[in-house]
Amino acid sequence: MGTPPAPPYATIFYAIHENEMLKKWSERVPFYKRFIDDVFGIWLTHDDPAQDKLLWDEFCADMDKWHGLRWKCERPSRA
Repeated sequence: MGTPPAPPYATIFYAIHENEMLKKWSERVPFYKRFIDDVFGIWLTHDDPAQDKLLWDEFCADMDKWHGLRWKCERPSRA
């Protein structure tokens, strides 16, 4: 049946990683909110598109560096 408090445990577990990661990326990610496994954030682009892609790829790699969890990172929209 599962453990009823499993979602809050998972949220706390990943929040430990998020707090450290977001300190590193605060210049590029001024707004970040997560609900269970859905994330909404604002990515401030770099003036150089090539540099921006490198930074985005590094950010996505950092998201995936916690305990084997994998996130689907979609390219930021410039709209």
